[in-house]
Amino acid sequence: MPGVEWPITYDEVASFHQRACDWLLSGEATFDAREISELGHRTLVPGLPDDGVLSSRLERWSLRTDLGREHAARVRDSDHVRLVTGLTCTEVVARKTGSGIDRLEARTLDRRSIRVKATSYVLACGGLETTRLLLNSYGRDRAGLGNHSGHLGRWYMGHVGGRIDGSPRSGSRLRRTKTIYARERDPAGVHVRRRLSFGREFLLERSFPTRSVGS
Repeated sequence: MPGVEWPITYDEVASFHQRACDWLLSGEATFDAREISELGHRTLVPGLPDDGVLSSRLERWSLRTDLGREHAARVRDSDHVRLVTGLTCTEVVARKTGSGIDRLEARTLDRRSIRVKATSYVLACGGLETTRLLLNSYGRDRAGLGNHSGHLGRWYMGHVGGRIDGSPRSGSRLRRTKTIYARERDPAGVHVRRRLSFGREFLLERSFPTRSVGS
């Protein structure tokens, strides 16, 4: 989309989808119900076309909720990982040159300060906590590390929920009973849930605005 620039392509991210699914125990990296024979014959709502506004995209769920327990032995025994617990990272400190990271500042549970230095740093705290950490870190820009654009922490989307066509019109009861509200299972027993989204061509044809609106 015009005005949207990402440092990596979708294909670069997609090349890691299956590895991520393997780690998260969430089955095959298939995110479209139409590509799963056991699910593809059904639609989210009877008669709703899957064109432009898509209802076949899937989110996948993990077979296990305690991934720490699942992978603890592998991480503990790895020659490439040093696992440290009981620390909270409080700031990412940039180099004085403004290019690259110098260190991480952290606190122990009894509030002692710890500095962590490494060759490379990966922040994997989740969408909200990674943003919170960056906004609490300052480089050349006092607005937050990596916030030179002013977009850091903005544009989060909520999840829309609700029943579809709950009116008492003729035929609506049949549509309600056939509508897929709950999660489904793929052939491996993994829970999946259908998502409403816009197709790429739909967005491009309508030139949906991508400029910043408000603050």
